[in-house]
Amino acid sequence: MLIVPARACRATALAVGCALIAVACARDKQKSSPDVPVAAAAASGAASVPNPSPIDLVPLPPDIAAGELKDYRLSLDRLQRWGRAQKAMNALTTQHPEIVNSMTQQARPTTLDQEITMIGSEPHFRALFKDTGTNAHDYVITMVALQQAMQGFQRVAAGTPLPADLPPALAANITFVQQNLPAIQKLLGPMRR
Repeated sequence: MLIVPARACRATALAVGCALIAVACARDKQKSSPDVPVAAAAASGAASVPNPSPIDLVPLPPDIAAGELKDYRLSLDRLQRWGRAQKAMNALTTQHPEIVNSMTQQARPTTLDQEITMIGSEPHFRALFKDTGTNAHDYVITMVALQQAMQGFQRVAAGTPLPADLPPALAANITFVQQNLPAIQKLLGPMRR
């Protein structure tokens, strides 16, 4: 179950989820295929390519925020700052729904970095983040880390084993959710509609 903190964040959460899937798929492709250009492989005889494409594909730059997420550890302080920002964002977008409409008209982000840039470029949100003691980067990273940890916690609660190769920070975040569930529920409670 995906945690969507508020109506104002649904488009953002969906975009983040899509970005995570895209990043995961890109990593799986990188692991399974060598980094040899098609033309070089054909020239070396390593692969037979009947008609190589004339289009030069340029790889996406690395998603810095996704890399940071691997080591990101939740804390009550981080969650409280995120919660203050989320409550303020909910109030702001309720009063000014045109902000959400404007953001949904933009190209959908494909990386967490793009998501952070999109949210951080909204002038109302920049002021809001300053007032709540956070920024777009920490807001998005905390939101995604919390979503991942809540999903892991739900798997554990349902008796489903977690993957053996779970990143240490994610395992720590799942434990954090288990140990702080009443505080997290109290934080998220007013945000659910």
